[in-house]
Amino acid sequence: MSFSNNTSNLLHLNPTVAPTSFKLDGINYLGWQSQFLPFLKSNDLLGFVEGSEPVPEKTTPDGTTNAAYTVWYKKDQALLGLILSSISPNLVASFYGQNTSKQVWNALKIKFLNQSRSHIAHMRRQLQTITQGSKNCSAYLEDAKSITDQLAAAGKIIDDQDLISFILGGLNQEYNSFITSFNFVSKDNEFTFEDFSTQS
Repeated sequence: MSFSNNTSNLLHLNPTVAPTSFKLDGINYLGWQSQFLPFLKSNDLLGFVEGSEPVPEKTTPDGTTNAAYTVWYKKDQALLGLILSSISPNLVASFYGQNTSKQVWNALKIKFLNQSRSHIAHMRRQLQTITQGSKNCSAYLEDAKSITDQLAAAGKIIDDQDLISFILGGLNQEYNSFITSFNFVSKDNEFTFEDFSTQS
């Protein structure tokens, strides 16, 4: 990206309006990142956090302030403010002393990426082994849907057919006849979760 004295595109970087629908709290890092990345790409800012955007020299050869650096600095600081405003307040203190958007972005990745992957793996296991137990059908379906919604927020979409399969596998024995009839009906037809919910 080439720099100019025109800083009108800074108006898109309002630090009070985060480009994510929720604040980063740690375990939701992948979902937060999946919402933040399209914003960075659509505003030509990905290079700031990835490091591919070169930092211009602060001064020109004749010792005067480099206008390109001024533009870069303002954009980077606006982006830094935007990133910090989308983080849960109790986490912001963890990033004191990191003064560029790239420094904070990389620190977030190091701090939360493995943690988020572990959390996603845990939720997947929960879904794969979910059982109805003492819950009524409605509560059981809500629990399963809640897990898939959390996975979707982390950028991991569960197909409706897989979700239904997990739910059927965890139903109590009293629903065996329903499972048999549903498997027969769904053999040639794919059901959405909403369709399945009305059947159960």
